[in-house]
Amino acid sequence: MKILEYLAFKKTVGKMWKNKVIVIIHPFTNEEILNPSIGGTRLIYEIKNYFEEKECKMKIISLSDFGSLTSTLHALTSMIRKSRRKDGILKNEKRRWLFNLIYALITELVSKLDILYRNKIKITLEQIKPSIIIYNYPYFGFSNVADISKSLSIPIIIYEHNVEWHFFEDKLGSGIVSKFLIHMAKKLELSNLRRADYIFCVNKRDYEVLVKEGKIDPTRLKIWIPFYQRSIKVNLSNIPENLKKKLKGKFVVGFVGTNFEPNIIAVENIIRIVREVPENVIFLIIGSVSKAFENRMNISPNVIFTGYVDDLDAYLALCDVFINPKTTSDTGMEIKMFDYLKFNKSIISTEMGARGFEDFKNVVIVPIEKMAEVIKKLYKCSDHDTK
Repeated sequence: MKILEYLAFKKTVGKMWKNKVIVIIHPFTNEEILNPSIGGTRLIYEIKNYFEEKECKMKIISLSDFGSLTSTLHALTSMIRKSRRKDGILKNEKRRWLFNLIYALITELVSKLDILYRNKIKITLEQIKPSIIIYNYPYFGFSNVADISKSLSIPIIIYEHNVEWHFFEDKLGSGIVSKFLIHMAKKLELSNLRRADYIFCVNKRDYEVLVKEGKIDPTRLKIWIPFYQRSIKVNLSNIPENLKKKLKGKFVVGFVGTNFEPNIIAVENIIRIVREVPENVIFLIIGSVSKAFENRMNISPNVIFTGYVDDLDAYLALCDVFINPKTTSDTGMEIKMFDYLKFNKSIISTEMGARGFEDFKNVVIVPIEKMAEVIKKLYKCSDHDTK
């Protein structure tokens, strides 16, 4: 979607919910939304902030808060996510996504039998009287909420963070069990999407997949990213002095990533790119993706890992440009682009990494093979090129 088309749609969307009561429903805990640590919770956080900036009347509902069997499953899964981050439970990437897939299917099934769950959702919506419901993901008991919204004449939107069955195909491969579960998930996903009044997805490729493969009515399908003007809070006193010394006088290329396979592969790409750029160029890798490289001995000193940081803006402010060399998992969007864009600096990205942000200012889309060349050009135009 071109930037003018995006802005036109953004204006249309603004009219759709202007002065209306908006309910955002999600399968996480509200604590996870307010302190997001994964892409899914961060995107919901961005949706919340978008509406708050628009001064909409809104309510965030966690499906784990209804005191029912289904809610207990959601709350238990939240505890597992926290334990995984602290103690390494489900550290194996493939097992993690298999667990998530089974969790999505089981909660949909259990919710159909959970009368208390349905009744409490209905009572809550009757009390709030929302004008629009935005439901995140096409699983986790959506069919119940769709039935309730229809009975109350409330329009409901599914926000597709990814084309979920494609996401699981990418993560789980083609084993017999995986293929069977993904087939079930695809069937459920498309069934639920067809029950929604609108479907919002995050990029043109996902839109086309849903229309062509999913046979979704394109008149109910829209591309929307909750983009708004973000404030920057920078306190460089939080940056370690030894890091400041290492970066002084250098041309700094920043990357943000959690310890997640697409980010790990992106850093592997950076490790190759660093061999082709001037010695004065430093790659600053921010985030927990550093855990995947703790025992690597062959990494150039020009690649610096910070690990997880509390004050992300302060570290991003140290960078001259940003990079997103994503080459795997081509569905959804890159949350890190929200953080990059607010600094008004060049963002070098693969086509896959820029999905949904193709026409935004400062986004430079090039294949991996050309990234070193672009970095060298930007370096030569900077004040750091002393040669």
